[in-house]
Amino acid sequence: MREAGHDRGSQGALAAHRRDHGAGDGIAAASLNPKPRNFKAPAADWKNGNTEEGILKTINEGIPGTGMVSFKSLGADNVKEIAKYVRHLATAK
Repeated sequence: MREAGHDRGSQGALAAHRRDHGAGDGIAAASLNPKPRNFKAPAADWKNGNTEEGILKTINEGIPGTGMVSFKSLGADNVKEIAKYVRHLATAK
């Protein structure tokens, strides 16, 4: 499952967050303000929390005033796989 989410991320999101570890320091991050989410940040720092449900909300709705746009157009199954992958990155040691 994690591999599916890894492969389904949009190129823009991957450029912002970095596919391999999600530190928010991808090649596009330097031009974004506020900076992209570091998936290792504490749950309290996440706008909608770092639960799978909170991540789904963020991916589906985006976060106004940031570079995080809605990716709902990727389809429910793809968004769910991406959310699972982001959650994996958030909790991996």
